[in-house]
Amino acid sequence: MLHPSVVILLSLIILLYIVSSRIQSTLIGLFSNTIPMGKFVVYLIWFLYLPGIILHELSHLIGAVALFLHVKSIHLLPSISENEEGHREIKLGSVTYNKADPIRGILVGIAPFFIGTLVLILLFQYIHFPNPLTFYNILFIYLTFVISSTMFSSKKDLQDLFYIIPTIALFVFIFFILQFNPFSYIHLSLTLQKDGLNFVNQINQMFTLSLIINLVIYAIVKLIKR
Repeated sequence: MLHPSVVILLSLIILLYIVSSRIQSTLIGLFSNTIPMGKFVVYLIWFLYLPGIILHELSHLIGAVALFLHVKSIHLLPSISENEEGHREIKLGSVTYNKADPIRGILVGIAPFFIGTLVLILLFQYIHFPNPLTFYNILFIYLTFVISSTMFSSKKDLQDLFYIIPTIALFVFIFFILQFNPFSYIHLSLTLQKDGLNFVNQINQMFTLSLIINLVIYAIVKLIKR
């Protein structure tokens, strides 16, 4: 059974993903209503999220190189295209690499989340918030917002999950039938368990503040759009 701290962590990640996605779609709608120029709107969104976009794509790049996957290209400029269904797709950046297997594909796909989380940890550690200096408060809020909003993987990044999920489901089903719990063979010391929970609680505090910042920005954007 999952520890309550882990449940809270998963809930915060889901809520942060939902809110950050809503902000992006609301901003696109707001700019589109104000400025009737499709490409210019995309560049405004791109410029607003630029630090997070750079970190996101560099994370894919680092993940691909670390897993010995050949990187074909990296694009940090936005583009507008149409998918197979005829719907408009907006890409704020992309990394193209040769995929070898689903496992490495998934690891590269989720790399932005883990590297983004690491950068947020460093940000929270080195910039104290609230800070006596207004500049650092603004910088902290802005970087927390753009990094937490762009560290989630796109559907394309996670397309290899369609190959892995059925395999995992099969193993879970077999373990259930055999009443076998592989985690029962993993014994951690009380010190490691305590340190692990303390780390999860720190991440929860970080994601809670990130979620609050995103919710406040979402409320402001919605009020402006009205």
